[in-house]
Amino acid sequence: MVSNDSKEIESNLELIGSQFKDVEIIPIGKAFDLFSSLYPEISLLTDDDKYPSPNGTYLAACVIYASLSGQSAVGLDRRYESKDQNGKKIFYSIVENSVVTKCQEVADQLVFDSR
Repeated sequence: MVSNDSKEIESNLELIGSQFKDVEIIPIGKAFDLFSSLYPEISLLTDDDKYPSPNGTYLAACVIYASLSGQSAVGLDRRYESKDQNGKKIFYSIVENSVVTKCQEVADQLVFDSR
């Protein structure tokens, strides 16, 4: 469901973007709204409903990637990892397998269908 706050934010961003040449507003809010309408059973926010969950963060990253690179988000890794100073593996982000493709497809739909 698209909230009134979300609509107002999108409207204000579009107004700001229209005032500058060559400014593209990356549609993360629209992606959250679309994803939530298509997959209401999958939460994009943490329990406090204020901050993005790993799924929400991944969706935002997919939208940013597709917007900036002009390439499809389909195929992006679902897990990013490194090693700490002691050589211990640490994970920056892990997204559920069942959510990855959905995030990638929503990102591509918004970014490439709107151009």
